[in-house]
Amino acid sequence: MRRLLGTVVLVAALAGLSGSARAGFPGADGAISFDSNGAIAQIEAGKLTTIVPRPATDGGVMDARWSPDGKTLAYLHWYHRGIDREVDSDLMTLDVATGQTNRVTSAGLNAYAWSPDGTAFAVVCGSIDICVIDRGGTVQRRFTVATGAYPTDIAWSPDGRIAYVIGSPPSHLRVYVVNMDGSNAHPVSPAETDARLLAWSPDGKNIAYTEQSRLDMVDSDGNNWHVVTTSGNPISGLSWSPNGKSLVYSDGVVRTVDIDGSHENALTDPATGNPIVGTAPDWQRLPLLPAVVTGPAVSGVVRVGQTLTASPGTWSGDAPQTYAYRWQRCAAACLDTGVTTQTYTVTTVDAGSRLRVVVSAANSAGTATATSGLTTAVPKPEFTTIRALRRGLRVNLGFVICDASPAAVVVAATDWAVVNGHHRDTHRHTWTYDGPGCHTTHASWTVARRGSRVVSYFARDGDGVWISPRRLTLR
Repeated sequence: MRRLLGTVVLVAALAGLSGSARAGFPGADGAISFDSNGAIAQIEAGKLTTIVPRPATDGGVMDARWSPDGKTLAYLHWYHRGIDREVDSDLMTLDVATGQTNRVTSAGLNAYAWSPDGTAFAVVCGSIDICVIDRGGTVQRRFTVATGAYPTDIAWSPDGRIAYVIGSPPSHLRVYVVNMDGSNAHPVSPAETDARLLAWSPDGKNIAYTEQSRLDMVDSDGNNWHVVTTSGNPISGLSWSPNGKSLVYSDGVVRTVDIDGSHENALTDPATGNPIVGTAPDWQRLPLLPAVVTGPAVSGVVRVGQTLTASPGTWSGDAPQTYAYRWQRCAAACLDTGVTTQTYTVTTVDAGSRLRVVVSAANSAGTATATSGLTTAVPKPEFTTIRALRRGLRVNLGFVICDASPAAVVVAATDWAVVNGHHRDTHRHTWTYDGPGCHTTHASWTVARRGSRVVSYFARDGDGVWISPRRLTLR
């Protein structure tokens, strides 16, 4: 965040707003915006453009800050008013997808901060007050701070805490952190800090801040203070990369540096190769695609007539996310069943196959898919052994029938002689077994005719699953 247009008095008692609906961490690194000669420019994917032009009439635009979801750019439009040409400012927003701008408030702002969920702003209003306003400019609450100190910046953490810089020059200006209900205000920077600007890391664990021409960092609990980098010029802006690995700042030239102080680079104009001159940089957060963390799963009894339920698993990436389902039947290959609901009723067509579900997770960044493991095979009766023979007028039949279903299984057998193309001397037999398990049967019976005979047999269990009739010829 930045010190803007004069001295600001800030308060940190903004109870009632939380970061529960904020964009997730980390995010993808998007455009870097910065102030440039009364306009706001940005560099993204190797392209330098003006995103908010300088007004044609009076004043300029400055101090752009991306919303937590990266879809809206807030900025201040400053201008002169009255005979005395006093400087005033309006808080504006730009929908980057549609290009539509909106004036949030014209209260003569000096500083502001996005709420963690992107639905409101904390703005300095009056000389000793801070207001919480929604994106339509409606004041939700107003607080007065009774202090003679002069804060220079404010930042809202992802989890809803407030960090601010406060002090009375020429005394030191320290970084403080306070809870959302205004309790437990305490310094986190060293006693002799001369902080000016600060920015909270995307995960809320660290605070980066400037001391004139130096960039420091400290844990949000006050531990592990260290210098990130030092510049030869005063630093005029500071922002974290959405992935939390780098910082962007300006000392006249817009630069990036890793949080451990390595890989410091000046951003350059792709057209000329010259360093980009600008102030007050801010790093856009782009939404992250869903990425599976824990894969989808299928629960329920794998049996004809039973209902299976798909769990989408757990996914990283931006919220909100929606989930779509495709059930597949797998034998030699996995083919779609045509069912796209979260539940699936097992049918006789599935008997002997395995099932799985393909889950597609979608958010504003796009869609990703993941597939569950295979279920066990849907039970169906199976003959593991079948033997039949004829000796004289005796027919002998032996078989083993197995079925994983707890439903009863019925085996039926029919034999007959073929005489002049007609069935003669027909015998029918049935056996019923309680499942699940394997059952062995040996049977024999006497027939009236010698010669070739045909034995036909099939099985059907209580779930309605059939083994199609099969035939054996006995000679």
